[in-house]
Amino acid sequence: MNSFAGLAGHLSGAAVDWPLALTVTVTAVVGSPVGGRIAGRVPHDVLRRAFGWLVVVMGVFVLARQLDPTL
Repeated sequence: MNSFAGLAGHLSGAAVDWPLALTVTVTAVVGSPVGGRIAGRVPHDVLRRAFGWLVVVMGVFVLARQLDPTL
């Protein structure tokens, strides 16, 4: 209930890019079962290592975007 109240409050004062929201939602709904099937066939160590690298790469990307471009 708290999440719904927060969403309703947010939607009343913010513009939502509905096509983007719909695209992300459809991709998540379709990708979830596909990812579940693939994850069942990939060894856990490989998944853990790939996720670790994904986190590192995303962290570097976010950090690079925050740096001053004049540096």
